[in-house]
Amino acid sequence: MGTELAYGLIDFAKKQFGPIANTVLEHWGIYKTEDFGYIVYNLVDIGLIRKRENDSLEDFFNVLDIKEYFNSQECYSVDKTFIKTKKEA
Repeated sequence: MGTELAYGLIDFAKKQFGPIANTVLEHWGIYKTEDFGYIVYNLVDIGLIRKRENDSLEDFFNVLDIKEYFNSQECYSVDKTFIKTKKEA
């Protein structure tokens, strides 16, 4: 589960912050996928979320190199359905 969640969080950051996603994550102290794991397991420890019996913190370790991932991706895209046109332009 940690692998899927780590990829999901990276994808969410990419969609939310576009080309500055890595900078935002680094500003928050997130450099490695295990940093996501520490956040998740802190939420487990205080009872905000639950884990399954076979889940572990180590599931988040070495999932991917976040910086390398963002450097190799197109971090933004244009969604033409949201572009508004002006008749005066």
